[in-house]
Amino acid sequence: MDEQLLKRLDLIEYRQELLFRNDNFSRFIFQNKITRQQEEEIKELLESLAERLENNVLISKNSYETKFYEICPQSKYLYHDAENIIKSLCEDGQYIELFIALYGGDSLKHKDYIDKLIKNNAVI
Repeated sequence: MDEQLLKRLDLIEYRQELLFRNDNFSRFIFQNKITRQQEEEIKELLESLAERLENNVLISKNSYETKFYEICPQSKYLYHDAENIIKSLCEDGQYIELFIALYGGDSLKHKDYIDKLIKNNAVI
């Protein structure tokens, strides 16, 4: 079979998988045309950051966002994408502590959302 055709078929199957997952993260991935490879790299990045956070190693929002936009150059000028992808995972119950560490800080933008997470005992 033609390699280009196989790639196209893989893309179609991947996008179908995203639709069937039906969670916030998958909807974000689908809407922003993030590839399977990019999704895997994003998950690796988040796992690395979560591990660093767990080991009390300093992490920064700027470093995360820079790496995210290296993985997803199509989002480079959509400056909220890095923030929104981790928030979508947080809404699905994943990487809550990481989201708070990266976007909680001094910003009032997510204050109510983070307070609600803490109130609902999502964060220990």
